[in-house]
Order: sequence, then C-alpha cells, then structure tokens
Amino acid sequence: MSIQNRIRSGSRRALALGLAAVAGLAIAGPLGIATDTARAAEAPSVKEFAFTPVYMQGFLHSAPVASYTCPPGEGYKYLENKSYAPIGTSLPHGVEIRQEREPWPVGVSITGVKGIDGERSLAYGTSDAPIKSSATNWAFGNNWYQVVLHCTNDPAQGWTTVFSD
Repeated sequence: MSIQNRIRSGSRRALALGLAAVAGLAIAGPLGIATDTARAAEAPSVKEFAFTPVYMQGFLHSAPVASYTCPPGEGYKYLENKSYAPIGTSLPHGVEIRQEREPWPVGVSITGVKGIDGERSLAYGTSDAPIKSSATNWAFGNNWYQVVLHCTNDPAQGWTTVFSD
C-alpha cells in the first residue's frame, strides 16, 4: 500500500471516528442533560423540622414525650425511612433526638407512631399514647432534649411500618 493510500485510509477512519464521536456527543449531550434535569426535579427531598426543646428539671424527672407530626401543609408529610437512633435507643425512623451533650443526660424512648391509613402504612408522626413514649433525666441538674423530624415529600422514601397506636 502506498503512503498516499495509507494516509487516505487513515484519514477516512479518523473522519469516521470523529463523526461518530461528534454524533455521539450531540445525542448523549441533550439526552444526558434532560435525564439529569428530570432526575433532579423528581429527586425526593428531606426536610428537618426541629421542635421546641423540652426541659427536664432534676435527677430522675420523668415524663411522656408529646406527639409530633410532619407538618402536612409543608408537603413533607412522611417520616424518612432512615434511623437516627443511637445504639440502645428506641426511636421510629425519621425521628432524631438532640441534646446538649454526650452521653445523653436524658433517656428518650418513642415506640408509638401515627400512620396515614390502616395498620400498615406510611408513618407521619409519633404518638403520645400512654406507655408509648417517655423521657427520663438520668443526670443531676436541669437538662433538655429536642425532637427533630426528618420528613420527605416522596412516599417511596417514607417509612412504612406496622402501627400499634
């Protein structure tokens, strides 16, 4: 094969590869952008709702934990299907407890939850039913805890469980 034929053959291959690459970019670029944009629009979002801290006055002060729900008017109406409970603590998914220091001076347990419909459905909050929740100050002095709900707008990211309330 002559040098001219090699150059022509190589040029044709380079041209074909170049056109394919350009065509691929032209197709993948807009499709990729549209797909990413659609995914971003559909991406579930989680929002934190922090409630007023509850103060526990003195050693062994014990009280039930109030009922808390994801605010329905905000659009984030389901508890997130993620555990925020530290080891040794009973909390529903999507419920976080914040305190001023570690280890926690106030022991908090919440086992009662509220659901959207029926016995097995999406959770939207905690229950204040008797013996379903409690908080006890295990340290001397006054201490506090704060309930934070992590709520999602996507039912697929919500926590589904069996309800006992």
